[in-house]
Amino acid sequence: MRVLILDEPTSSLTPIEVERVFRVVRDLKSKGIAIVFISHKMDEIFEIGDDYTVLRGGEMIESGQLSDTDERGLIRAMSGANFAERVARDPPAGREGPPLMEVRHLSGHMFENVSFTLRPGEILGFAGLVGAGRSEVMQTIFGYRPARAGKVTVCDQPWMLGRTEHSVKQGMLYLSEERKLHGIFRHLSVRENVGLSILDLTKSPLGISVARERGEVEGIRAEYDIQTDNIEKKISLLSGGNQQKAIIGRAMATRPRILIFDEPTKGIDVRTKAEIYRIMRSQARDGVGIILVSSEIEELLACSTRIVAMHSGRIVETLDAQHVDREQIVSAIFGQERVYG
Repeated sequence: MRVLILDEPTSSLTPIEVERVFRVVRDLKSKGIAIVFISHKMDEIFEIGDDYTVLRGGEMIESGQLSDTDERGLIRAMSGANFAERVARDPPAGREGPPLMEVRHLSGHMFENVSFTLRPGEILGFAGLVGAGRSEVMQTIFGYRPARAGKVTVCDQPWMLGRTEHSVKQGMLYLSEERKLHGIFRHLSVRENVGLSILDLTKSPLGISVARERGEVEGIRAEYDIQTDNIEKKISLLSGGNQQKAIIGRAMATRPRILIFDEPTKGIDVRTKAEIYRIMRSQARDGVGIILVSSEIEELLACSTRIVAMHSGRIVETLDAQHVDREQIVSAIFGQERVYG
């Protein structure tokens, strides 16, 4: 073997597992093997790379030595615009008054005794290693998984657990990290994928108005900059980032009051990341309560009002995102703080 191509090899790995991959890469490099390392993660590129090439729209935009550029320069080259400023810390403040959602002593698969509140207009981040129970908590609240104990209230009213249809009807949406498995219907078109969630906007006395549906979906495509030349194209043919924007646009059209984003920027480019951050912040400013589950600490710091750190199925600490740094979050998710619930 003379050349090894690694395409997003660390997208689902913990920091410890990433370091193991890097050790293998460095060992192969020392033996004279050339490595092509494809990644959207800036810190990894600068840690492992020597030279870089930026592709955008199927064309080579820029190349050179990593020692001659920085993260801001790469983001500009990748996005075609100055998106570096868009991902700076800019979390919404949240609103005063009664909580939008309260979770009390909730227990279920892979987590125990979880309690937290979500305020209207805030982005509440959830940090933790793979297996910490973050996604399982959200799936239980939404109704995918059964709860063993505990309760949830929304606007001080008891929430019906175990019923996803109740959650959707009452304005809660969960956007899974596994968008290809849970987020899209691969063999349907963009129009059909988006149209399934906006039936109230497209129905007529004779059934679904395709013309009305097409108009609504075209509006969502334009508003969320979904890159496709035809909404009749199968959604599986779109890039991961455009699939994600279609899912988000579909969700926004239902006017939710609680949105749960589970790893919303996993495997997508910097430009689309910035657009998703903009959407989340815009919804929060309109009073929507947002939960952001992310393995990227910089993402949590950039977007969140508060950050809930989980370790081994329990909440370890809730941190003010404006007065915390990366090291404190890493310490918490490794269980180095007092566990309480």
